Amino acid sequence: MKAIQEYHLLDENPKNLLVIAPTSSGKTFLGELAAVREARRMKRALFLVPFRAIAEELYANFTRKYKEYGIPVVISDRDHSEYDDDILNGTYQIAIIVYEKLANLLITKPDLFTGCNLVIADEVQMMMDNSRGPTIELLLTKLLLSPEPVRILALSAVLEKLNDFDQWLRADVLVDQYRPVELREAVYTRDGRACYREFNSKKTGAEEYGSWNTRQEGLLRLCQSMIERDEQVLIFCSARNSAVETAHFLAEGLSGTQAATGAIRDANDLIDSTTREELQHLLRSAVAYHNSDLMLEERLLVEDWFRKKEIKALTCTSTLAMGINVPARNVIIYEPWKWNGAQQDSISVAEYKNMSGRAGRYSAGDEYGCSYIIAKSLADADAYEETYLLGSVEGFASSFGKQRIDSQVLEIIAGGLAKTSEEVHRLVFSTYNGQHRWTTERSKTEIGQMISDAITRCLEYQAIECDDNGTLIATPLGRLCAAGGYTLDHLARAVEYVETHKTDVVPSVIFWVLNTDAKCGNQAYHIPKLRSLEFQSDT
Repeated sequence: MKAIQEYHLLDENPKNLLVIAPTSSGKTFLGELAAVREARRMKRALFLVPFRAIAEELYANFTRKYKEYGIPVVISDRDHSEYDDDILNGTYQIAIIVYEKLANLLITKPDLFTGCNLVIADEVQMMMDNSRGPTIELLLTKLLLSPEPVRILALSAVLEKLNDFDQWLRADVLVDQYRPVELREAVYTRDGRACYREFNSKKTGAEEYGSWNTRQEGLLRLCQSMIERDEQVLIFCSARNSAVETAHFLAEGLSGTQAATGAIRDANDLIDSTTREELQHLLRSAVAYHNSDLMLEERLLVEDWFRKKEIKALTCTSTLAMGINVPARNVIIYEPWKWNGAQQDSISVAEYKNMSGRAGRYSAGDEYGCSYIIAKSLADADAYEETYLLGSVEGFASSFGKQRIDSQVLEIIAGGLAKTSEEVHRLVFSTYNGQHRWTTERSKTEIGQMISDAITRCLEYQAIECDDNGTLIATPLGRLCAAGGYTLDHLARAVEYVETHKTDVVPSVIFWVLNTDAKCGNQAYHIPKLRSLEFQSDT
């Protein structure tokens, strides 16, 4: 009500609004209200999300609610391109789009925001993410510079020190720290004690689960106790392969579980694949995993049968910390770290809060939810309590410019937003970092050189051309690279392959080259898992 009455969420053409609230507190519903309000005014709204799984869930939810009412809802992500023409032509009222996919569509139609009245930017704290943050920041910059004003409703998990982020967004700020379901945040130690602190009331207490020696043993004890109480649990892992391995470990170690027969039956209707067979094996123990290696239909099956409570233990990556409706009474942050290339870093306080905040189901009437972080030593326990349970969330900090910005510079040129080096510099310095971080002469010089180096690399890779007047134009290869969301290194490998194998170019190999992460040296490639048994047998 505060968003509607005090911040005029549903009024016509109010200011931009930044909503900051804990996970599972109803932020997405505010976005839904605002989008539907625009649709009722015969206006258009874009609902931007960071993950395909979130896009799919929102699309299914909105379609179920509003299709019969006559509101056209469309979706666009890596799994869905059937509505791309509708989005490009403006024949929609609510479009749910993954951030990177919108960036790609803007290459095809730079004036895509024309006629759009509202953009909802969900999980906008992802701007701080090193890998995906620059894309989101550049998108928001384009919005702020749009010739036609577009209202922005930015939704964020808990942020404390905004560092002028709200000023850059030109937004009012609504902050709500209250959780509708109490959360007990616990550190689970080797003596078997889980000492917790409640989020709302600040009360403390402890639970006993039995001592353990290894982290795996501690995980198994926790999960087994939850199974015996007929409760569900989400287990957050640091990477895709770890989620799979942990699911297999639990399936072998848990006792007293009943097979998820409904999920196994529905899986029979899916495409024959290695992951389908793997899931069906795990489902016999009421265990599953959720990561981006699963096909769309497989992810939907896992989410659906977790909500139906047949799946009791679900291992996952951080994707499920971002607004997907798979609530559980319990959350275990099994691996409180993440990988930046070959480097292992601790998760941030904000990332921890997002994960732990998935515990507790308002719709199920839970009195409270429980989150656990497993500490293998007393030193770790003290550090986890001090950092995650009692510590403050990090202040807002952009990741734009921490790494090479070749892709962003190519995106700017390919999208027609800049035709000269000076215009590229001007746009880059309109980003949040450009306005609020790169303020010293030294930083301006360093970033200016970074922009110039990016333009040079784009020219070297033949992604852009420069005529005698200094006009920068994207080549067909450059537009393909930008529209596909590929890096210059991806482009170079694809071109090299085509030139080397002119008479023997296999489309599937080109696809593999373009979809392999641009990592080399000590950093391993990520190759998307081959899902079809038929395709696998042919390699």
